[in-house]
Amino acid sequence: HHEGHSREAFDRLFQQIDRVSIPVGARAVGPAEFTAAVFSQLYNSSRGWPRLEKLLKEAEHGNGSPALARYDAYVDRHPDGTYDNTNEANLAVNCSDLAASNDPKHLEDEAATLAQQAPTFGPAAVWYMAPCTFWPVAPTPVPVGPAHGAPTILLVGNTSDPATPYVWAQQVAARLADSVLLTYNHTGHTAYNAGSTCIRTRVDSYLLAQQAPPPGTVCN
Repeated sequence: HHEGHSREAFDRLFQQIDRVSIPVGARAVGPAEFTAAVFSQLYNSSRGWPRLEKLLKEAEHGNGSPALARYDAYVDRHPDGTYDNTNEANLAVNCSDLAASNDPKHLEDEAATLAQQAPTFGPAAVWYMAPCTFWPVAPTPVPVGPAHGAPTILLVGNTSDPATPYVWAQQVAARLADSVLLTYNHTGHTAYNAGSTCIRTRVDSYLLAQQAPPPGTVCN
């Protein structure tokens, strides 16, 4: 705890790791591992935030093990050094859905812009999508809406989702001819079966009985 100066303390720790990685056995926690480890714990406030506090505290004292463990979990790295293909699948979907510039210089410009607007994760988010610049298949963006003739479509959005902002759910709802947006006034990524009976019962009613909640329904 840094008496309200957590931002400065975090920036100092990040700059330190950017200069000199923290060794962990034969491996190390460098800026990429550290960024992903921190990012991964922001999805869930109840489990993630306490783990984030621990990994930051340990990293400050030169122990990178908790950060590396969270990084491994996030990128699906197994103890034997093999990986699941989650990241490859995610990139394949994103690169197919989004039209990306095929000029690497554009990535540098974008990273520089986002370093100003979102210094913690902005540049990393740009570089994560770098494979799309060299993707061998042309993207085919999927149009969203208006889905005329479909049964009422239920959307669920968390007001403080750090990964998929609530405004995106609102935008999709606005594009659909017949939809209801169920709002979860909560932090975290995803809402169903995440601890809210209010959300679960309303989604269950929709799935099992095709009953959508009234427009404007908010669960806390």
